[in-house]
Amino acid sequence: MDGDTNKKEFNKWLQNRKLGKLFVCIECVYAVILLLTLLFNFPLFTHLVIFQGIFVLVYLLIGLFFGKKTAKITNKNRETI
Repeated sequence: MDGDTNKKEFNKWLQNRKLGKLFVCIECVYAVILLLTLLFNFPLFTHLVIFQGIFVLVYLLIGLFFGKKTAKITNKNRETI
């Protein structure tokens, strides 16, 4: 049973790591787009920054109103060698 749990945790960690790499690649592309628009098309850059601020504000408001009211921090007890 313990080996099965470790395998599930490892698979979940691996999946999260793959998603993290994907998001880093997307963020790098967005940063390059911001840099190029800053250098060559400043009005478009300002629009991108404003829309980014609006999206972050909406995300924070959604988390504020629809987030869990009682967040708990849980600690798994792990056996060490």
